[in-house]
Parts: sequence; C-alpha cells; structure tokens
Amino acid sequence: MLKNEEAIEFLKPALKNILEVYLKIMEDIDSEELIGALEMIMEKYSEDIGPFAVQLAQQLTNKYQALVTEENGDDDDAEEEKALAAAGCVTAIRRILEACNKDK
Repeated sequence: MLKNEEAIEFLKPALKNILEVYLKIMEDIDSEELIGALEMIMEKYSEDIGPFAVQLAQQLTNKYQALVTEENGDDDDAEEEKALAAAGCVTAIRRILEACNKDK
C-alpha cells in the first residue's frame, strides 16, 4: 500500500492515528516484520514524523531494551527473531534522527 503515491497521500492526514495504533501494537508484539513496516512508514513520511519523533524514539528504545534483556531459554529461533527485531529498532531510531536532521 505504501508503494502507491495516492495511498501515501490519502493516509497522510491519519498519520498521527496510524502511529498511535502502531505504537500500541508494538507494546504487545515482538516482531521484526512489525518494526520493518514501521521503518517503511517512517521512510515514506519522513517529512511528517517530526511531531512524533520523541514518542517514537522512546517506544523503540523501550522495545529494544525489552528485546535484549528478555531471555528465551534454549529457543534459538526466538532469540534470532528478537535479535533481528532489536536491530530493526536501532535502524528505526536512526531513521527518526535522520528525518529530524533533514528538517534543520
């Protein structure tokens, strides 16, 4: 959907609501795909995420800390998924910072 310019423009007025829902979902679910999709949203709306930058960065930082401190025992697949999700959090935070620096 975010590959279509008309869809991007259509969703722009609802960006605040979309991000609020996304942040709520992120509190409940550890997923590399979820964080990857957030990265795509930030990429497409990089000029519009400034007002949400602090909240997004805080949520991503909290998610990163939870991912790296939580233990899964001997489940290698779960550990790999968490490591990828944690790396995605760092990438997403970097994109937020880059978007904010573009505005200056």
